[in-house]
Amino acid sequence: MTTRTDAERGMRSAADASGVTTGISAYLLWGMITIYWKALKSFAPLELIGFRILLSVVLLAALLAMRGRLSQLFARLRQDHLWPRVFLASILLAVNWTTYVVVVHEGKVIEAALGYFIAPLGTMLLGVKVLHERLRPIQMASAALATTAVIVLTVSYGRLPVYALAMAATWSTYGLLKRQVPLAFVGMIFLSACSTTTKDFRDEAEKFLESKDLAKEAGYTYTDARCEVPTSTTIGSQFACRAVDNDGDEWTFIAEITGEREIVFVSGEVAG
Repeated sequence: MTTRTDAERGMRSAADASGVTTGISAYLLWGMITIYWKALKSFAPLELIGFRILLSVVLLAALLAMRGRLSQLFARLRQDHLWPRVFLASILLAVNWTTYVVVVHEGKVIEAALGYFIAPLGTMLLGVKVLHERLRPIQMASAALATTAVIVLTVSYGRLPVYALAMAATWSTYGLLKRQVPLAFVGMIFLSACSTTTKDFRDEAEKFLESKDLAKEAGYTYTDARCEVPTSTTIGSQFACRAVDNDGDEWTFIAEITGEREIVFVSGEVAG
């Protein structure tokens, strides 16, 4: 008989494997984009970044509108006064993008690569010092090897890689700010025709938090989901949920009943 613990281990192993595959694919694509920026050398870096920001906003706004989430996003930003943090994170990301394009335009591709090689170490350092996460022995060994590689590359580069350090610092800080903004996802559930009680809403919310569909959308695999029973099935009623992600962090969620057989997760964040 498969126990819950066995199931959780299997889900975490699958999530870890998926994360490695996704990470490798992302960095391969990120490496290839250097060729793209190099091919656009006739354009000014700020012009390229301006187009990138504009088109990103248009594309993501269209996707959110198609999924019916645009109004929910703005409502969430207004409710929790998240604009300052989101604005600061966007500035850091814009500085990071601009620095990267400038470095590539100046023919300093090695320094650009060094910047994004240092960035994961910065992210790891912030995770340990600020978020109080613990490293497993294998992670500590990996960090030590990566740090050694950075030192060797920096020494062989022959001078202080200012651009690389700026890219690493802005990217790591951006990642920290983004994690602290509780806009992980807005998930929607449609209950079956026979589901109308408060316990049905609770049960369906717990199933959704542990579902593969949410794992694909949110980028996390959640286990051990526990939700409160809503006080009523009235539209607008909210209830809290908790779950543990594949990194072992506990998350809190707020679910809202938005229809006779419909639930929307309006927030999700790491429990403080």
